[in-house]
Amino acid sequence: MVPLVEVNYTELTPITTPQDAPLLHEDGNIMSKSTLVNGDVKTAIANAKYVVTRKYKTPHQEHAFMKPECAITVPEGDDGLLLYTGSQSVYDEQREIAMMLKIPKEKVHCHSMLVGGGFGGKEDMSVQHHAALMAWYTKKPVKVKFTRQESLAYHTKCHPTEIEITTACDENGILTGMKAVRDANPNHTNLAMTVTEGPFFAEKALMSDQEILRPWIFLRYSPGIGSNPPKRHLFHILSLSQGGIATTSSV
Repeated sequence: MVPLVEVNYTELTPITTPQDAPLLHEDGNIMSKSTLVNGDVKTAIANAKYVVTRKYKTPHQEHAFMKPECAITVPEGDDGLLLYTGSQSVYDEQREIAMMLKIPKEKVHCHSMLVGGGFGGKEDMSVQHHAALMAWYTKKPVKVKFTRQESLAYHTKCHPTEIEITTACDENGILTGMKAVRDANPNHTNLAMTVTEGPFFAEKALMSDQEILRPWIFLRYSPGIGSNPPKRHLFHILSLSQGGIATTSSV
C-alpha cells in the first residue's frame, strides 16, 4: 500500500528557542516576572573596584533514580480503583485519574509504596494512568512497569537553565554585590514553558538561589516565557544547585 500513498510536504526550519518564536501576545511572550532584591544593587556595582559579568548554562539532566516507574491498579467496589504506585504525588494521581475516567475522585484510592528514588522525576504520572485505564476497562488487576530504557526515554527530565551573573567586589576581593538574570534569554530552558508551569519554576528558581546569596547585596530576575517545549520537571538536587553552580563559578 505504501507505493500508492503520495505525500506533498514542505520542509521548514524549526523554531527551537523562545527568542526566535513569533509574538504570541501584543505585550510579548513573557507571562510572568519574578524578582528578588536585597539592598541597592545598582549602587553596589557602580562603586565596586572590580566587576565581572559571565553567563552559565546547565544542560538537561536525567534523574537517575534507582527503581523505574511501576504501578498496579485493582478494581475496587462499585466502579472504583485501588492504585499502588511508586510515585511522589498520590494526590495528583488521584485527581488526574478521576478526571481521565470522569468519575468522582473518592472512587480512586492511591497508595504510595516504596518510591525507589525520585528527586522530582516521579512527580508526574508515567505508568499510573495506563494501569488505571486498563483496570477500569478490563475489570481485572493490571501492572505496568517501565524497563530502564523506557524510563530513560519517557519520563520528564530536569530542565536546562541559563544564568547571567554580574559580580562586584572591592580592592580586597570582598564581594559587594551581585546581579543575576536567570533564563531571561533562554535556550531550551525550563522557563520556556506552558502557562501553568512557567510562574512556578520562576518562583522556585529564585527561592532556591536566595539561600546562596543571603549575605550579599543582590538582585535576581527570573521571567517565565510562554512556549511549547516538551514537559520537564525539577531535579530536587540539581535544580536547587543551578544557581549555586553559576554563583560559585562566578566568584
